[in-house]
Amino acid sequence: MTFATRETWRLYIFPRTGNSNIHTHILFLHLRGWLGATLSVPHQPNSTGSSTCHGSPESMHRPNLPKIVLTDTKLFATNGMTADFDNMINKCTEVYGRIATPTNWKENDAIMSFAKQHNAYVYLGIIEGHVPGEFHFINGTTLNYTNWYVNEPSGKGTEKCVEMYTDGTWNDKACNHYRLTVCEF
Repeated sequence: MTFATRETWRLYIFPRTGNSNIHTHILFLHLRGWLGATLSVPHQPNSTGSSTCHGSPESMHRPNLPKIVLTDTKLFATNGMTADFDNMINKCTEVYGRIATPTNWKENDAIMSFAKQHNAYVYLGIIEGHVPGEFHFINGTTLNYTNWYVNEPSGKGTEKCVEMYTDGTWNDKACNHYRLTVCEF
């Protein structure tokens, strides 16, 4: 991991492997607590095959910085703030991400780590369709993974959004509540 500072922005570089290609995820963090941008570029490890960290390691773990969790294919981050569903989508879009949407248990666990850390529920990028009880990703794609709490979903058309409990299970919920903002990149 490498980081550099310029004015009020901090740059983090995360080497990642996947599909036999090595890429580096670059994440710009605004020091006031929110994400700036993220992108993936080809990564060249140093002569020892590892990455280096420049600067003070303590500065990378300041409590006012967003938490970041990497899975095989996604980077998840939170600013520790809450928002209703529509504002959460806007906040994630502003930083070139989208609302967290688990497609497997690893991603679900990554999002759950934020819920546990902040002792707060998290909205997911899943909504109820036109048929009550049928849920899909916000882009319209059919769900390929679910982790519903016992007897959920139960809103029958009145609870259009999905929240994650601190144990990682899901509940259908009205979209006007404030939940922890978690974005994926």
